[in-house]
Amino acid sequence: QVIPHPVNSIPSYMIKDDKYIYVANKSGGITIYDFKLHIIAEYIDNHPYTHICVNNTKIMAVSYKDGITSLFEYTDTLIKLSEYQHTGSYHDPHLRQESAHPHFITNINDTTYLLCDLGRNALITLINKNNEILEDNKHSIVFKNICGPRHLHFLNNEEQFILVNEVNNTLSLLSYLDYKVLDTLSLGEDTTKLQTITHSLSAIRYDETHNLYYISDRNHVGISKIWIIKVNNKLEIVDTINVGKHPRDIYIHNSLLLVTCMLDDSVEVYDIESKELTTTLSIKEPVCILPFE
Repeated sequence: QVIPHPVNSIPSYMIKDDKYIYVANKSGGITIYDFKLHIIAEYIDNHPYTHICVNNTKIMAVSYKDGITSLFEYTDTLIKLSEYQHTGSYHDPHLRQESAHPHFITNINDTTYLLCDLGRNALITLINKNNEILEDNKHSIVFKNICGPRHLHFLNNEEQFILVNEVNNTLSLLSYLDYKVLDTLSLGEDTTKLQTITHSLSAIRYDETHNLYYISDRNHVGISKIWIIKVNNKLEIVDTINVGKHPRDIYIHNSLLLVTCMLDDSVEVYDIESKELTTTLSIKEPVCILPFE
């Protein structure tokens, strides 16, 4: 089903709760839909948002391009409560880190959020204090080596998380309490010293049935792939799946692996058990996929 969006809306990332689908707009602002894909509310601003998280009535959205985190609230209406301007950089040679680039955000509790900032080469803790966004420097970390943290996923114990690093193409297993690096796994070529970006890690998803993690790897010169990872006190490669061009996002849905192949204008569907491609859907420049019943 193709859903017409408002004139100013270019969807970039989606999440859902038990009532709504929340969409970050690359063109600026956020949009909320019900499960029949009717627009419930929308707020348009000038910041192109790349990720979004929902915490009860509060919605946090980050803008990679503008270095902004915005706080919204939806009750009867959708309003913008405040925004926070991130600063700082790590001067990455590929110009992916010449300024603050918040890329991913997740809530830790009702008032605390953890953010991946590619530009600062850092994990940033944000606090919602009376609807104002504050940075908690005591619980943030700037990594000494250039890695480019892009995405993270907490383990079931909620005490550890996997960090996906886009610039040096590694996974790191960290303790949340003290940000101690417990293990690091290289997934292909480290691009920090290369003049041309050869590939870059992107999304991570968890396969609860098999207790495995899937990480998409966008190869810019060859075949892109999905890495399958096991975590047992350390990170281990289980297998890989070759996929279409530029797998921006992936999703595990029952026995299926769905891959958004942005530069192939398609969504590929794989059987998880056999790792065989079963279906290809023609969709223009897909960047995020969100199955829902």
